[in-house]
Amino acid sequence: MSEGSNWDESKLQDAKWVEIQKKTFTRWANTYLKERMLKVDDLETDLHDGILLINLLEVISSKSLGKFNKNPKIRSQKLENTQFALNFLKTEGIKLVNIGNEDIVDAKLKLILGLIWTIILRYQIHIEEGKSAKSDLLKWVQQQIPEYGITNFTNNWNDGKAICALANSLMPGILPNHRELDPNQALRNAELGEEVAETKLGIPKVLDPLDMINPNVDELSVMTYISYYRDWLNNQAKKRSLEEQERLSIPQKCRAYGPGLEKGETYIPTEFTIEAINTFNRRVNHGGDPFEVSIMSPKQTQVPFRMQDNENGLYNVFYTPTDVGRHVVTIRLTGHNISGSPYNVPVTRTVADSKYCKAFGPGLEGAIVDEDAPFTIAAYNRLGEPIKDGGDKFDVKVKGPYEDVPVDYKDNNDGTYTVKYKPNDTGDHVVSVQLRGDHLPNSPFTVPVALSLNAPDPFNCIAYGPGLQGGNTSEPGIFTIEVRNREGKKLSIGGVPIDVDIADSEGSEVAFKLLDNRDGTFTATYQPVEPGIHTVDVILRHKQFPLFYNHIKESPFKVPIEAGADAIKSIAFGPGLEDGNDDQHDTTFTIQAKDRNGNNMDKGGDPFDVKIHGPNGPVDAKIKDNDDGTYTVDYKPNDAGKHRVDVTLKGQPINKSPYTVMIKEGADDQTSIIESYSFVIQAKSKKGQNLKKGGDKFKVTISGPSGNVPVDLKDLGTGQYLVTYKLPGPGKYVIHVTVDDKPLKGYENGLIVNY
Repeated sequence: MSEGSNWDESKLQDAKWVEIQKKTFTRWANTYLKERMLKVDDLETDLHDGILLINLLEVISSKSLGKFNKNPKIRSQKLENTQFALNFLKTEGIKLVNIGNEDIVDAKLKLILGLIWTIILRYQIHIEEGKSAKSDLLKWVQQQIPEYGITNFTNNWNDGKAICALANSLMPGILPNHRELDPNQALRNAELGEEVAETKLGIPKVLDPLDMINPNVDELSVMTYISYYRDWLNNQAKKRSLEEQERLSIPQKCRAYGPGLEKGETYIPTEFTIEAINTFNRRVNHGGDPFEVSIMSPKQTQVPFRMQDNENGLYNVFYTPTDVGRHVVTIRLTGHNISGSPYNVPVTRTVADSKYCKAFGPGLEGAIVDEDAPFTIAAYNRLGEPIKDGGDKFDVKVKGPYEDVPVDYKDNNDGTYTVKYKPNDTGDHVVSVQLRGDHLPNSPFTVPVALSLNAPDPFNCIAYGPGLQGGNTSEPGIFTIEVRNREGKKLSIGGVPIDVDIADSEGSEVAFKLLDNRDGTFTATYQPVEPGIHTVDVILRHKQFPLFYNHIKESPFKVPIEAGADAIKSIAFGPGLEDGNDDQHDTTFTIQAKDRNGNNMDKGGDPFDVKIHGPNGPVDAKIKDNDDGTYTVDYKPNDAGKHRVDVTLKGQPINKSPYTVMIKEGADDQTSIIESYSFVIQAKSKKGQNLKKGGDKFKVTISGPSGNVPVDLKDLGTGQYLVTYKLPGPGKYVIHVTVDDKPLKGYENGLIVNY
């Protein structure tokens, strides 16, 4: 139980007293449990599983206790639930004394009553720990019915008059004759007081009238019941405060809205609404709030207005501005601006009316491609009078045969609007002129558009030249395109969107080059690769929409193409492309021209080109056209080493080109020399016969301008001796040959050699 709970242990001995308290506390608990359609029948036993106790605490505290066992069957589960409830009370700051979860499970009534009283103190009587519930409540009762001299919560209430007086104090007039009640009719008085309290004040009968008049009435039961009266008074005070706040308009929360606060037109009535809002952000349900409205024109003069109170928190304000410019609308309540006040309201002149506005001018009658087509819009107001200033937003759209055409729109600020557009194609154009979604009279307009004399006309442009008459696969096709106007006259201009498309007889695209000569002509060049009839399309594209085009005059053209030499298929062969040639002799090779299919060409004229590059630079080559599809190439290498031979046709290498040819060195008559000399000595016998063995002592010396020359004397072992020597330079040389230091006969003075 809670400390300071006014619990008197001695009273627990009185069975009657316990019965009264049990009955009162049971009724008290059920006033809360009925919210969850639950009920306590026997306070002693019905709390044993903790379910009703937990639900009671959740309802009275407006808090969730969390998950608990909603179907406890065994004791441990019931103990767990009841402890769960006790733990919650502890977290609420309520001190419990002499009661545990087993006391509740075991149905110990006196302790259970003490627990319920502790809960009543906190949540019903609203007494914190350490304060006196009895003295506080008693003091309140004495203030309410001082004439009854109440000093306790027991026998002072036995005659039933005090409870009637207390009810009347809360709502004067519900029991005006409470002083005249007969104290001897105690039960009748108590029943009257509780009945009226329940029906008029909504106070539940938690205390039985019989128990109230019982001389042994339970003090805590009476306190519990009386606390409902104090709660009702407190709630009424709160209710009155809320009602007052509901009716009180708060300037900062009040608002205003409507067209009269957004924009306006001169001399056009407009309005806005003021909405009175209370502190709860809800509109009040009455009128009469003293809103103050001021509407100041740009000339700093007050604009007259009329305010209508709708008696429901809404106020309509009507006014008619007469000046163009910013109007300041100020709305105040009790000296304070409402939310958003002051408002800045732009006021413009009277807007134009589409039914009376006019559109006229040459741009609505006829136009020329790529030339401005102007027309005028004149604004008139709803009275059919011309407007003298600008600002109306006319919506002008021009739709050509393919897409919308851009529009140049200018507000002249005098009630007229200059419009111009530039058509980009011939044909009817639709001009739509609208104001705020409504067409002007005669809108939309249908305007015919023709080409300018300065514009190219595809049906008069021409193309001519050999590239449109015939050709072959080895020569480019060239032709000229001439730009002309609708009258067939040549235009000397550039940048015309002329285009070309060329296809061979199989429908494959053929590459081309198109040169704009900037003088009204184009030069087209293409290279056929397959023989057959070629189709040449010449078109004039739309300047703004390139996907749209027209053929020029006589296009497409059909062009016959014959076969020509093909570089990739053409070959070259011969000794001039093979290793083994030397740098002293001319060499040659042959080029065989072949068509795209590898067939030998049988005529000449193809522009083959041969370039030869040796170790020390270019080598001249001569090409001879044999007029039978072959070409003879002659060249003489300048140096030995690797030569690169490039053979091309129209800049494209032929098959296997470039070739690499290794040139070897050859003997040169200008640089070749006699590097050494030799002679043979034949040894003979005295009989003049050749000796067949060596070993004889031959000696050879050669003297010259610079002294002796080295000599190599080699005994061949056959009776012959090989003599080898080199002369170091020009001059006179003397060769001496001896055997056994004797000169050979006939060579006593030596052999003279001039070099």
